[in-house]
Amino acid sequence: MAIKTGEPVANPDILQRAQVAADLPDTERPRVLVQRTDGPDFASILTDGADTDTDVCDLPPVAAIVAP
Repeated sequence: MAIKTGEPVANPDILQRAQVAADLPDTERPRVLVQRTDGPDFASILTDGADTDTDVCDLPPVAAIVAP
């Protein structure tokens, strides 16, 4: 099911429930990876074959393994 769009949205979606990840048990928390943008690894991703108009949002995700 997709979130409805439009301006104004006819019959808009209504948030019915929300959970804070920090309140979930460890076994149910989503694993989130954030790449540092102030180091040489990120700088090399930006410069590897990229032109000067590269938008950081266009970069592919970096593969990683997260161990519990």
